[in-house]
Amino acid sequence: MLNSPRNECILAIGETGLGKSFTATIFGATGVKVGHSTESETDKVTFCDIGNGSFYIDTPGFNDSNEEKSDDETVCSILREMQDRKISNITTILWFVKYDCKASAYLKSQARTIEAFARDHNGNVWDNTIIVTKDDKRGEGPRAAAEEIAKKIYEQKPRRRELNAKKSFLENTGNFEIFLFESLDGRKKDIYATFPIEALDKLNIFKSSKPDRILAKYRSLMEGHIRHPIVLEFKMPSLPPNQRILAIGGTGLGKSFTATIFGAKGVKVGHSTKSETDEVTFYDIGNGSFYVDTPGFNDSNEEKTDDETVRSILREMQDRKISNITTILWFVTNECRETASLKQQAKFIEALARDHDGNVWDNAIIVTKGNDRGKGPRAAAEAVAKEIYEQKHRCRKPDAKSFLNNVGNFEICLFERLDESLQSDYINVKSDELNRFRIFKESEPHRIFTKYRSLMEGHSDHPIVLEFKKIKCLNCSEETDPRLASPKCHLKEKLIHPKLLEAFHRDRVGNFHPDQPVDSKIVEEWDHGVGAWTLRVVTIGLVNLKEYKLENGKWKCCNRKLGEDGCKPQYKCCRKSASSTGCMQKYSCCDVIPHDFDNCEGCKSGNCKGPGCISVCSGCEQISIEHKGCSIVGKHVWPSSPKNKCILAIGETGLGKSFTATIFGAKGVKVGHSTESTTFYDIGNSSFYVDTPGFNDIDEEKFDDETIRSILREMQDRKISKITTILWFVRTDGCRATTSLKSQARTIEAFARDHNGNVWDNTIIVTKGDERGEGPRAAAEEIAKKIHEQKPHHRELNAKKSFLENTGYFEIRLFESLSEIRKKNYDGFTNNKLSDRHIFKSSEPDRILAKYRSLMEGHIRHPIVLEFKKVKCLNCSEETDPSEGIGQFHPAEQELVIRRDHVRTIWIANPLLTYEWKCCGRQPDSEGCTSLYTCCRQPIGSAVCSKCEKNPLENEGCSIEGEHVWGQ
Repeated sequence: MLNSPRNECILAIGETGLGKSFTATIFGATGVKVGHSTESETDKVTFCDIGNGSFYIDTPGFNDSNEEKSDDETVCSILREMQDRKISNITTILWFVKYDCKASAYLKSQARTIEAFARDHNGNVWDNTIIVTKDDKRGEGPRAAAEEIAKKIYEQKPRRRELNAKKSFLENTGNFEIFLFESLDGRKKDIYATFPIEALDKLNIFKSSKPDRILAKYRSLMEGHIRHPIVLEFKMPSLPPNQRILAIGGTGLGKSFTATIFGAKGVKVGHSTKSETDEVTFYDIGNGSFYVDTPGFNDSNEEKTDDETVRSILREMQDRKISNITTILWFVTNECRETASLKQQAKFIEALARDHDGNVWDNAIIVTKGNDRGKGPRAAAEAVAKEIYEQKHRCRKPDAKSFLNNVGNFEICLFERLDESLQSDYINVKSDELNRFRIFKESEPHRIFTKYRSLMEGHSDHPIVLEFKKIKCLNCSEETDPRLASPKCHLKEKLIHPKLLEAFHRDRVGNFHPDQPVDSKIVEEWDHGVGAWTLRVVTIGLVNLKEYKLENGKWKCCNRKLGEDGCKPQYKCCRKSASSTGCMQKYSCCDVIPHDFDNCEGCKSGNCKGPGCISVCSGCEQISIEHKGCSIVGKHVWPSSPKNKCILAIGETGLGKSFTATIFGAKGVKVGHSTESTTFYDIGNSSFYVDTPGFNDIDEEKFDDETIRSILREMQDRKISKITTILWFVRTDGCRATTSLKSQARTIEAFARDHNGNVWDNTIIVTKGDERGEGPRAAAEEIAKKIHEQKPHHRELNAKKSFLENTGYFEIRLFESLSEIRKKNYDGFTNNKLSDRHIFKSSEPDRILAKYRSLMEGHIRHPIVLEFKKVKCLNCSEETDPSEGIGQFHPAEQELVIRRDHVRTIWIANPLLTYEWKCCGRQPDSEGCTSLYTCCRQPIGSAVCSKCEKNPLENEGCSIEGEHVWGQ
C-alpha cells in the first residue's frame, strides 16, 4: 500500500450508489458497509480512520433512497458533523457523479454545495477537487455545471484577485473515470479478461481485487493538495450590534437559561422552584449588546412583591441610562385564562413603552415553557394593549387589527427536562424532527439561538424608546418618574429636627481671674479721652469728666498684680471653665440655634416649636422620599404631561437653543452647529420643539428680518395655532437695553399680535451664564410698554405692575464649559449645590429639564394664540400677512461723497472718497433706515382707508366702522 501524507482530510460527496463507501476501503478504511443495491447504505456522516492522522469522510448520498430526507438536510448534516468535530480544513473533495452530457440543475446544486464549503477559503476550491465519474468515459455535464457556478460565485466576491477571462476555474481539477471490472456484463468480461492490467487502466476499467492501482491513480491526482488545503471556518450566527434584550416573566420559566443561549457568562441557572435571580443583572453578550435578566414575578421570596420587582427593573435601567430596548422576551406558562398576574405583567410591558410612538408588542416575543401555546397570555396582552391605546388616544382603534399581529411566539420544551418515558420515546428522533415538535436539546444551544434570532428580525429597526421623567406628586414632596415612586403617598407633612439639641459655646476660651481684687484703693483721675476734652471746651470747664482706677491691688485668686493676665482659662461668652459642655444649645442636624433661646424654656428642653430642617410624614414621621408610606395615607396624584405643547426657541447664535432641544428629548439634533433653517423636533406626546436660526447669525448675508420671516412662514405652513412657551436665549453680559435686544423683544411681541394676554407670561429668558443681566429685561419692558400703548383695546395695566412680572428666568452655565480652575473650586460640590449656583452638568439632563418644567408650569393653560391673516398691500397686488410684508430699506440711492478722517498721528485732514446713502448718510452695508413694504418698496401707510380716507396705520379708527377697513 502507498503511504499517505499525514493529517489528510478527504471529503466524499455525491449521489447515492456511486462508490463513496467503496472508495473509503480503497484508502484503507475498515468496517465500511459497502452497498450493491439501489438502497443507500450510508445514512449519516461517517469519519473513517485511514491511518497516519488522516481520515476519510463518507457522507449520505444526494438523491437519497430515503424519500423523507432532502438534499438540504444532507448538506446540513455534513456541515454540522464537521463543525462538531472542529475540522479546520479539507485536503481533497471527491465529487462522485454519473456520466452526463448536460449541466443539469441538479449538478449545479451539487457544485454550489462544493463552493459553500470554501466560503471563507481564499483560493479556488476546484484546485482541490477530483470529479469521479462512474463510467469509462467522461461526461461534460458536471464540468460545465461546476464552471458556471464557480464563475457566478467569483463575480459575487470582487475582493478576489482578477482572473484571466480565458482561464478555466477547473483547469487544475482532477478527473477520474472508473468502471469496475466486476460490474461488467458477461460478454464484456470475456472480451476484457485477456487484457493486461495496464491496458485496462488506460480504458478506465479497474479490478476491485487490485485496490493499489486505484489508490495509485487517486494519489497521482491528489498530489499537491496537502500544501494548499481548503480552509473551513464555521461562524456562529450572531445578533446585529447594540441589541438590548429584556427578559421578564414568572420565576422558573427559563430567563437565566436563555441568557446562556445568547452567550452570557457566569449565569446561575436554577433547576428548582426557588428563584435564583434576586436582582436585575446585565450580561454582556458581545458586539455592544447585553441581556437583562430580571427577578421573576410571583417570586418564591414571599417578602418581595411584583410591584417591587417592577420598580427594581426600571430603577436599574434608569441608573444605567438605557435609552431603548430592542426586544422584550416575556416568559409565560401555557395558561388558558387571562389571569390578573398576566395582565399585570402585560401592563408593565406597556409601561416601558409609555413614551414610545410605536406598538411595543411588535418588539416582543412570548416564550412559553411547554410545547403548547396557551391563549391566556395573548388574551391578557390584547386586553391591556386595547385599554392603554384608548387611554392614550381617547378613542378606539380605527381598525379591527390585533395589537399582537407582529408579536413573536416561541414554544420551547427542553429534552433533558422531559419524563424518562418521553425521553425514551424520542431518544432516536433526530434534532430537526424534535424541533418540529418544539422540543430542543440543551446540548444544541445554536438551534435555540437560531430560532430566537429569526423571531427578532427587524426589531433593531424600530426599538422601544425609554424616557424617564421627573414629575412632582400633587399631594406630597416626592418628585420622580411615577413608575419609580414609592407605593404610597404621604399626604400631610411636617418639618422636624431629626437630631437632638447639643450644647456649645458662642465664643472662644480666654484667661480670666475668677475672684475679686484685694488690698487696692480707688484713685480718681481726669478722663483724657477726646470726648471728655470736647465736653470741657464746650462747657468752659463746667463739666469735668473723671475716671476711677484701682491701684496697688492684687487678685485674690492667684495673688497676681492687677493688670496681669488671668490665671484660669474660661469661655468669654459665659465665663465658664474650658471643660464645660456649653452655655447654649443648637440642633446637631443643621446647626440651627432655636429661636429666642435665652427666654424660651421650651427651646432649652428641646421642645422648640420652631420649624425643622427635614420634611417628614405627619402620620408615620418617616422621611417621605425614603419611606414607602404609612397606613394612613393614600395614593400619589401625578400631573399628566400636557399634550400638544409647542416650545419656540429664539435668540442669538451659539447660546444653546439646539442643546436645549436634546434636553426636551429631540433626536438627531446637531449641537454646536449654526441652525440654517427653522427645524421642528418631535419631543413626544404630540409636542414639538421649534429650533430657529440665530439672530446676529454668522451668515453675513442673512439679516435678522429674514430670520423672523422664515420662522413665521414655517409656522404658517405647518398651521400652528398656538405656542405654549417661548425660550428667549440671551447673553449674561447684557447690562444695557441694546438695539439688538429690543429688536428681539419686538419679535416676541410680534408672535402675540393677535393674543389677548401678555406674551411675557409665557416666556422664559434663558441666560448663558450664572448671572442675570438686566439688559434683556429692560429691553423687553420698554418694548412691551410701547406695544401696549399702541393697543388701546387692551385692558389698562396698573402703572406699578411690570409686564415681566410672571416671566421665567433661567441662568445656566454648563459645568463642562468652566475653566479648570473653577472646576477645581467646585470639586466635591453636590449636584444640588451646583444647581443653587446655576451650574448644571450636561450628563444630568434630568435636572435641567426639571428646572424648565417648573418654569413652564401653567403655560399650557393660557397659550399664545397665533393667527395668520392675509391682508392685501394697499400699494400693489401682494396679499400676505403684514408681518411678512414689511422690511427695512433705504428709499434713496447711494451717492459718492468726500469724507474727512482725522489721522491722530500727524493731526492733518485726510480727504477720502466713499459712498453713502442719500437718505440717511449711513455706510453702504448698513441696515435700512425706513420701513417699506417688501413687495413694492412703498412707504407703509402710503394708502388710506377706503371708508375714512385716513392713514390706516396712524389713525386710531374710522368713526363709521370703529375699525379700519383695508382697501382692496
